[in-house]
Amino acid sequence: MLNQEVQRALAKRQKGYGRALLLSPDDYRSLFASTTKKIVKLVEKHLGQDGIGKVDYLFLVGGFGESKLLYRRLVERFEGAEAGKVLNPPWAGAAVLRGAASYGLDPSIIRARRAKKTYGVDCYQVFEREFDPPSRRFEHPDGTARCKDRFSIWVSRGEKVEVDEPRETIYYPIFPDQTTVNFDLYCTNKAKPRYVDERDIWKVGEVTVPMPDTTGGVKRPILVKMLFGRTTLTAKFLDKTSGTERELSINFEGTYFPLKDEGKGAAG
Repeated sequence: MLNQEVQRALAKRQKGYGRALLLSPDDYRSLFASTTKKIVKLVEKHLGQDGIGKVDYLFLVGGFGESKLLYRRLVERFEGAEAGKVLNPPWAGAAVLRGAASYGLDPSIIRARRAKKTYGVDCYQVFEREFDPPSRRFEHPDGTARCKDRFSIWVSRGEKVEVDEPRETIYYPIFPDQTTVNFDLYCTNKAKPRYVDERDIWKVGEVTVPMPDTTGGVKRPILVKMLFGRTTLTAKFLDKTSGTERELSINFEGTYFPLKDEGKGAAG
């Protein structure tokens, strides 16, 4: 409540109305100019990331998502150019809370996710003279030239992954008498990293797969089956020669820090 002294002062300045402070449209817009500008810049940053491109819809959620001022600013900046449609749904302020509560009661309501980062493992791949420096060249026992420390991508940032969507790939040991293969899992904000030792790439997990049966030499396949979509990334490793299995699970979202890197890898 405004005391009488304040009401009288406002009434003198506002043509007799003193029960509340009146703002002109320009004053109102200036109050939120800095905030809306920051939000527009943040949306520009996310849409500008590799692998995102133009989106079909932008939804405004949260308490400030109900602001008509913000809505108009986003429509002016993005609708038609980088987004098909900017939508301001009813009860936007409750959207985040309701979504979290609904997921807690029934996780199956989430059908797909967009990967926030690129995930993959280090491996030896075919050496490409036009792209790979000589220092990364490795002469494979089968006589081919391989490139060390290549980033074998499992999923790229911005890529859509269905819940529990299975993906499979095959790796092989580097040496014919190799009895273990170490897989180091990495993540990055880059959409198409080439090497695991580039800047801004983090090691987030590791697993060692025993390969006791050396029959077949470097032709022994290791089947890797990955499951994405929930809050974890799960990978199952199967040495098809011996039947040995190992499993690795990590958080599919969040901030990661580097782990110590060591051991023999695999060829992709």
